[in-house]
Amino acid sequence: MNSTPEKRAVSWLAKHPGEIDLFCFSTWEMDEMNGMEAATDIRKFNQDLMIVFVTGYTDYVFDGYKVGALDYIIAGGRGQSAGTDGKSTQHDC
Repeated sequence: MNSTPEKRAVSWLAKHPGEIDLFCFSTWEMDEMNGMEAATDIRKFNQDLMIVFVTGYTDYVFDGYKVGALDYIIAGGRGQSAGTDGKSTQHDC
């Protein structure tokens, strides 16, 4: 089977429900799907998994709320985060 890492991660999560509590996307643009597409696929079978995006892409911050992301951390030195309450917070990345 010649699948991409992002598809293998989604498949593994579907086969192992409840084994992990937090999944972090550290790359937005992947081979066949982006982080938001992968998170959307994960939400089809797991509503409880905490998802965090760590990326340099600022254009998609509010899209994270569509998949119920716990946080969206903007990487690169001292990053800004949208936070779950919509307020900006600081993180060292």
